[in-house]
Amino acid sequence: MAAQSSGRIPAEHTSDYRVAVFGAGGVGKSSIVLRFIKGTFSENYIPTIEDTFRQAGFFYNTLLLWSVTYE
Repeated sequence: MAAQSSGRIPAEHTSDYRVAVFGAGGVGKSSIVLRFIKGTFSENYIPTIEDTFRQAGFFYNTLLLWSVTYE
């Protein structure tokens, strides 16, 4: 009888992913990152210099995102 796969990646194949989101001020970089990470969206504009978001448990990996404003 063949073994069934759980669909999970073995722990020894873990990776860290780092993503930087760049763009002009007020375009929604932090909003889109929060939408992806937490599934929420805020209509309120709160300017940020730099935000760091972390989501763990993404196929045993870590996804680290930065939202950075430039002018």
